Amino acid sequence: MPPRRLVLGRVSSLFALLALAGCGAESAPSTDAPVDGPAVAIDIAALNLQGVGDAVWDIEVDNGGGGVVFQRRITSSGYGDGGGSASYLGPCDADPAVAENTVKVWVVGLYSGAVSDAGVFASGSASGAGAVTGTPVDFQNPTSDGPLTRIVTCQANADAYVQFDVALMRPAQQGFFDIAVNFNDIFCSAKLDCCYDTNDNGCEAGEEITLLFDASGQRARTFVLGFACTAGPSADVATDLYLDPIALDCTAPNSGVDFVADLRLDVTGGPGNLCAAGDLAGCAAVEPVGATDPDAYLFQVATYRGTEALTSGGAPAQKAYWNVALGALPGVSACRLRTRGTADDANNDGDNVVNGAIAAGTVYPYVQWDVALDATCGSEPLSFADPGAAVTTTYTTTGGAELTFAYHFAPGLPAGAFCDPACQHGGACLSGVCDCSATGYEGSACETPICTTPCQNGGTCIGPDTCDCAGTGYEGATCETPSCTTPCQNGGSCVAPDTCDCAGTGYGGATCETALCGASSGEAAISCKDILATCPWVTSDVRWIDPNGGDTSDAFQVLCDQSTGTGGWTVIVSPANTLAHCDAYQSNGGSCSATLMSSTTPSSGQTFCTGRVATGFNNSIAAYCFDEGKFAGMPVDEIVFTNSNSSTCGQPWGARWYTPAGVSSTQTPTGSNQLITGVTDLGAFISEVGCPGYTNLTLFMVR
Repeated sequence: MPPRRLVLGRVSSLFALLALAGCGAESAPSTDAPVDGPAVAIDIAALNLQGVGDAVWDIEVDNGGGGVVFQRRITSSGYGDGGGSASYLGPCDADPAVAENTVKVWVVGLYSGAVSDAGVFASGSASGAGAVTGTPVDFQNPTSDGPLTRIVTCQANADAYVQFDVALMRPAQQGFFDIAVNFNDIFCSAKLDCCYDTNDNGCEAGEEITLLFDASGQRARTFVLGFACTAGPSADVATDLYLDPIALDCTAPNSGVDFVADLRLDVTGGPGNLCAAGDLAGCAAVEPVGATDPDAYLFQVATYRGTEALTSGGAPAQKAYWNVALGALPGVSACRLRTRGTADDANNDGDNVVNGAIAAGTVYPYVQWDVALDATCGSEPLSFADPGAAVTTTYTTTGGAELTFAYHFAPGLPAGAFCDPACQHGGACLSGVCDCSATGYEGSACETPICTTPCQNGGTCIGPDTCDCAGTGYEGATCETPSCTTPCQNGGSCVAPDTCDCAGTGYGGATCETALCGASSGEAAISCKDILATCPWVTSDVRWIDPNGGDTSDAFQVLCDQSTGTGGWTVIVSPANTLAHCDAYQSNGGSCSATLMSSTTPSSGQTFCTGRVATGFNNSIAAYCFDEGKFAGMPVDEIVFTNSNSSTCGQPWGARWYTPAGVSSTQTPTGSNQLITGVTDLGAFISEVGCPGYTNLTLFMVR
């Protein structure tokens, strides 16, 4: 035979006493007679267990003088759902002398189907006049030695309620799971008062709570968060309050769905004021997130904690309270407040609630505050089973993960954090260790911000992906961009702290404020073309240029031709130019070889260029090699050269320009100009004649 086990079924009975009129104590018991006077409404809700088709109950109400007000036998099939639940309305006695009525309930029996005859009231007996026609289901009757009783005051024209919770055990022959249920009594009260909301319509003028002192020493507008709990009235209970940091989201939108904290308040300090009034930015209890200024929203934070010397049924109530006052500035109306709390019996290590953590899968109650601090906020009381309420209760679930709280307070134990040091920036304390996941911080207490891209140039990471560039001379998300206190002008670029690069702008000076017209070495431009672009009023004249830019100590003078074509020509060789920046090399009857271009013996004090010109010339050659060191950095795009003089022995061959790679231009006859575009380097310029002797004068200029 399979083992017999007791299966626990729960039958909860609710009795509502409805006092409608006075009634004498000598009233006779009633059966089905209609109620005329004060009444008791009896609502019995039974767990619908397999194999139970009906339940039979006997009910009696006695007045305070011992008189029977009414007696009644009811069935679940006749007054309920047939599975155990039933409801019945009966009278009670509201005479003040005997108004303390006693409600008695007997369980007559459980039956496999609807009973055909329940018998009559028999104080729970199922024999004699109380015999029931039906197939009984075996169970252990908790009323076999007497009824369940509750005392309730019956009041005229008022409702009173009494509730019975009944557990019925009956045997079962079946497979089973071993199921353990731990039950804790947790009693909490909570609120959030934005004002004395006497008419329940939000805060109005004159309803402000003025509790905390502001920076001027005057009592000013204050919000109050109240929290008090007991883990059960008993001398063996130690109530430990759990609470999270109070978080404020003051950045729109903050409907709660998208809640992101701008301020977090550590309320473990005190009791009393936690900050210097009006200086919350310097208060250790206030943690701004990012650049949030707490002094735009609050002027003070204060805490009040302790225990209440209350009793319940003669036993200590073990009630602890943890209240927080917030000095509110007008800006706080943009904020939403959120936190949560609960209580635990610190003496009970078997309740799956230890060190601020409710174990995964444990069903446990807690209070949730989620309050918009705008004009809709008034007196927000604790609401049960209303997820949309500002202050409400909720439960962890059997399918939920571990739920942790940051702070605790218990009688005889100072308020503090479960992790030491306390987890910061929203980190969760798990088994005594801070979990910084998804906070943007790291470290043993989640104290160090993480910048995914490191701050550059001496910047400091002060928040998640937030660099402080103060004093570095740089700016930008990672202090990557140099900052010029006085902005660079005329297209100049800030390339280092307070350092402008004016290259290509035609301007110079610390901020590219000075036009470079070439009037002096200090105002040297890159080329004559740059001078023309910046200073279009300048005529053809000798000017200073500095092709390599930067320090102008190596600037030199050139002739600027601003009249040929559109102007902007830097003259390098000219019959009338005493500032020729090349050297003439004469070869009588020889050939032009590579050694020509690398000679280290300048004939007139200039430096020869390097590279290769050409070979195969049998006439007089004047090769002009340019000082590349001087002209390095000067952009070159166009060249004009002219072979302008005839020899005494016939027409010259003209002139050629060669690239540094030795590629020759088309020969230019005497007296004509050759324009070459797309040039990137000066190369070499050669004048050729058809007879010995150097007689050609040439013009060579670039831009």
